[in-house]
Amino acid sequence: MKRKLYYLTALVLCLTAASLHAQDRGTAVVEALAKKMTGYKNYRIEFTADMENEFSDLPGKIIVGGACYRVEINDYEVYCDGKNLYTYNTNEDEVTIEQADPADPSPLTNPARFFQSGMKDFRCVYKGTGVIDGKTVERIELIPTKQQAGGCQSILLALDQNALPVSIEYRTEGAAPISIAIKKVVPLTELPSDTFVFNRKAHPEVEVIDFR
Repeated sequence: MKRKLYYLTALVLCLTAASLHAQDRGTAVVEALAKKMTGYKNYRIEFTADMENEFSDLPGKIIVGGACYRVEINDYEVYCDGKNLYTYNTNEDEVTIEQADPADPSPLTNPARFFQSGMKDFRCVYKGTGVIDGKTVERIELIPTKQQAGGCQSILLALDQNALPVSIEYRTEGAAPISIAIKKVVPLTELPSDTFVFNRKAHPEVEVIDFR
């Protein structure tokens, strides 16, 4: 009986150690991504997005400078100056303005936080290595430590050997996952001052809805 108890205890300890190692490695990989991206003064990410029954191979672009960002995809342009969030629907000539949510973890509505924060309010689980488009990648699952109704459930992230993102799968409650394939990450130098603010003068016909 004592021998069985010894083996059972040893097995539990081994499984616990493996779990902690996976979490530690996952955290290290995500922190390497944050360090890499914050090392750029500004950068542009080119990607395509897929969502089952909604869209496929939809091209998009993200520009980030510090806490500010701009996202262009399909009929939407999203601007954030670090304080205000402007969402411009080009198809309906409408822009909404609201306070930016610094806790939003989505790479499409808050890429500055996603790529640069290290995702400190997520548990990082290492999922091993794989190959995507000929690149060897490390896979990490990010699980929020606090679940919110209708919010993010998990994020599957794949990084190459240079700690650059290759793919992202963003999962939310009650919706199909959004898969993002990163095509290119381009460091940038100086950017125009109006990069992260919606230009009302250039679009006088657009209806402005201010929720602030």
